[in-house]
Amino acid sequence: MIYLIPGLGADAKVFKNLNLQHHPFIIMDWIKPIKKESLANYAQRLVKHYFVPNEEAIVIGLSMGGMIAKEIAKQFQVKKCIIISSVQTSKQLSFGIKLARLIPLHKVISVSSLKRLNHLTANYFFSVKDDISRRALHKTIDETDPEFLDWAIGAILSWKSEEAMPSIIHIHGNKDRIFPVNNITTPYHLINNGGHWMIVERGKEISEIILKTIES
Repeated sequence: MIYLIPGLGADAKVFKNLNLQHHPFIIMDWIKPIKKESLANYAQRLVKHYFVPNEEAIVIGLSMGGMIAKEIAKQFQVKKCIIISSVQTSKQLSFGIKLARLIPLHKVISVSSLKRLNHLTANYFFSVKDDISRRALHKTIDETDPEFLDWAIGAILSWKSEEAMPSIIHIHGNKDRIFPVNNITTPYHLINNGGHWMIVERGKEISEIILKTIES
């Protein structure tokens, strides 16, 4: 079984352009986080909520979902772990995220203000290229649960992942402004001109890489 984990605030719709052909899959909807819970602990609870015991799982995570996918691969035996538009270690996080660790503005700015800021900056940071993608992205921002957003920001900023896992398959775009490709020091499959929203805009290419990986 393939388990798909969306990015922060996203849901099943973000995977609409993936074509996994005959392979069965489950999209792991977010479960309610515990206050100040780490990504590692959240990953553990997510597995208990969704996985069938003793199953050879393939875990695919997008953005923050990729960070959780890595935590799952660290704690549980999985057949394959694939991360998309994500990072393997906390060292690979962007300068802006590292700065936010030192100056935690999210603790003094309301979640509603953060959402408004996301609306203003999303088109740039997600490198969206057409009106359909823009509408989908901004709808995702609107529908993000404020409590979940508040937890997720804190969990990402406090994430400690020092060691990369060579077995992880990484798919990344060279126009990603959330997680700049220059910070990625581990091997990855390059999507040329792919931005952080490429899961929607470049679904065909990403699907081909995934299928080649899981069928090899």
